[in-house]
Amino acid sequence: MAMINISLNAETLALSDAPVITRIILQLTVALTTESITISDVITTAANLAPNQELVSNAATQITAEESNTQFVIVSSDAALTNVVITSGVTGISIDYSEIQSGSDVTITNGLTVDADIGGSATVTDVQVQFADSTTMTGPTDWNGVLTLPEITTVSLDSAETSETPFTTTTTTTTFSDVTAFEIGVAGEEVTFDEPVRLEFTSAGGTQGFELFFSRGDSTTFITTTCTADDLNTVKSQLGGSGECLFDDGTDLIVWTTHFTTFGTGKRSTTTTTTDIIGAGAGGGSTGAGTGASGASGMGVILMIPLRIHEITYDVCSENMATILVANDDATVPTVLLQTTKSGTIEAVLATEQPFAEKNEFTTVDKYLFLAPLDPKETYMLVQARAEAGARINSVNAAVQMTECQGVIQFTEQPEEFEGINFAAPRVFDVKIQIDNGTAQSAISPEIDYLDEQELTVSAIVNSQVPLQRAELRYIIAGQPADDYIAFLMDITPIEGVDTAVKVSASIPPMFMVAPGIEYWIHIMDENLDDGESQHYTMGVKPDYDVDASIELDIPTSKPEGSIMRPSAYVINDSPEAAFGIVSLLVNGKVVSSTSSFLESGETAVPLEWSIPREGKHMIYTVQAKLDLYDTSVTTEKAYVNSFMKTQLVSLSEMQSIQALTDEAGNIVAEPGLLYASDSAHGDLRFRVIGNGGFCFIGATEECAVKDSTLNKRGGIESIEHNGIIYRVKYSGADSPLERFSITSVDQVSTNWNITLESTDDFIPQAFAMEDVHLKVKYRTISNLVTVSSD
Repeated sequence: MAMINISLNAETLALSDAPVITRIILQLTVALTTESITISDVITTAANLAPNQELVSNAATQITAEESNTQFVIVSSDAALTNVVITSGVTGISIDYSEIQSGSDVTITNGLTVDADIGGSATVTDVQVQFADSTTMTGPTDWNGVLTLPEITTVSLDSAETSETPFTTTTTTTTFSDVTAFEIGVAGEEVTFDEPVRLEFTSAGGTQGFELFFSRGDSTTFITTTCTADDLNTVKSQLGGSGECLFDDGTDLIVWTTHFTTFGTGKRSTTTTTTDIIGAGAGGGSTGAGTGASGASGMGVILMIPLRIHEITYDVCSENMATILVANDDATVPTVLLQTTKSGTIEAVLATEQPFAEKNEFTTVDKYLFLAPLDPKETYMLVQARAEAGARINSVNAAVQMTECQGVIQFTEQPEEFEGINFAAPRVFDVKIQIDNGTAQSAISPEIDYLDEQELTVSAIVNSQVPLQRAELRYIIAGQPADDYIAFLMDITPIEGVDTAVKVSASIPPMFMVAPGIEYWIHIMDENLDDGESQHYTMGVKPDYDVDASIELDIPTSKPEGSIMRPSAYVINDSPEAAFGIVSLLVNGKVVSSTSSFLESGETAVPLEWSIPREGKHMIYTVQAKLDLYDTSVTTEKAYVNSFMKTQLVSLSEMQSIQALTDEAGNIVAEPGLLYASDSAHGDLRFRVIGNGGFCFIGATEECAVKDSTLNKRGGIESIEHNGIIYRVKYSGADSPLERFSITSVDQVSTNWNITLESTDDFIPQAFAMEDVHLKVKYRTISNLVTVSSD
């Protein structure tokens, strides 16, 4: 039998009749002679590997998983491995760290990036996982050291909730579409990390509506905490060793996490079904809150009452009109009143064209469409429909809070009978403030944000089926517990024509105002001792001490247009006392975002937001942060932010070199990362793709790396190395009805490309056809975080 001698320095290892043969991934320098094979540079050993295991050389920097259920074995904490690629259709990939496991801990010296195509597309990475250098992962006490890489899974996110208000029963059904979820780590268990791990969901960011979540067992948590930056050190400081946060760079969604379980994305869709169940007090001496017969005691019993509100629409964007669709028996046409905050009481009128006029001829319950004008600044209305029924008056109310400039509120068919309705607590709407004798303004976004020895008057509308016993305007000094409030009794004034709504108001005199500001809200209680309150609002109070503060802004230097930028401002309050200020983001000198905040002594982080407009070209914006501190303000120096088209189209007939995008100083702000083109109009022609140095990537001639379809390749792609860059090429083949290709790389795609359509017979470029075919170039953001300050 032939003997193979392998020289290992001064020792010789004989491999004859070896009892164990294992698959080993090695980087080898092999010298062939007639008698021996010499292996140098790297030796990585392991014994008794399972059939599905592959030993990873300590010097290997990249491995590709091309077969499902492959387990890669790591035997050194200092292994050079930095990239794992999981190709499309490959599942069950894991890494075995048991050889370097200490108790429940595993430490890897070199950072690792995992690119996984879990969605079935081989042209882009669906999920990217990035581990930092010197990361220690900790598994459960019985962990065997095997870490499962992203594995597609299913989760159930749909839910339904029912709530009652004084006027309606509302069922909100939440469903999710386009859900993608993957499990990573240890099935059914949690793995934690001392360094945050970055998970990137490719092309899930921007305005697409995806939400991020993670699941543990039967519990699902949506990630709502925003990372202050997409940066390891920043996130590590923010998370403080545990938890997770999200970052939307306008194209991709990123999660920074200190644990592995199941992660995913989905688009939320909410359907609300509202049943109108409440009526106002009946005529004939009724004292109750529900619709009922004359003289009823107020038990809230509805007995076969046909009056109901089916639908309310409003439009204060342009039409400044409300429509109300009301149903009643054919004996009486109801009347409709609107109680509004801007115009007071409005009597709706029957529309000239009644859409149900013909059907009303044959029904016992008729429908009527009413119209009413609205003030363009209206934010709230209480709609009341009334109809006489013999000796009593039936009425039905519906309250509408206008959160947008137009909306449609639909009510389901009112049940014929309700017994023993338990009405909900009273509610507060449309809170307004007035400073001294100034104009009333919304408490949510007041024009004036601080008081200087001035009186603050607060008013609101309250809906309550039971008469109010008490209304209080409560406030605390900034920073105090809410339980330490001071209360002022509010005046309660009935609203004419509306039995269940009142106006409440009260003032806080200047002598009770304490710097740096106050937090205030309205608390109400009815005669049944059911209570409710408004949201809490803030107002600055100018102090009698000097306030010295500065502001800094951390902002990336480039972002794609149409994306949302969320830079962080930092206010440094050098005063020994707290202050109240407004922090704004200025773009080209205009305010695009602002937020109010109580600023403690020291540094306070303030998140800001800007939706970058789509201009269709490379833009450079000047961006600053501004701090308004009572009657003074400071502004940072200018930072420059580049925006660009994420995807650009180039006609093949006008192709020039595909360049990276640079700023005025020549710094790269975006580089080409993906090339794509398709052609279905020229069946007798095919693509020829030439890269740097005349290298042929795709074409019909022998020197071309790809001549036929790559669909029969694993994952539908072919990996090609050229000039030290690994390209991933996907090609449909020239015979496909839609000939197409894509070329991408984790590195920058080279700049010089010559893409033509050529005849399959003579390989001569056909210039006439190239005018109709475009190359799609997708750019990858290259950005730095810069800091500008007001000092």
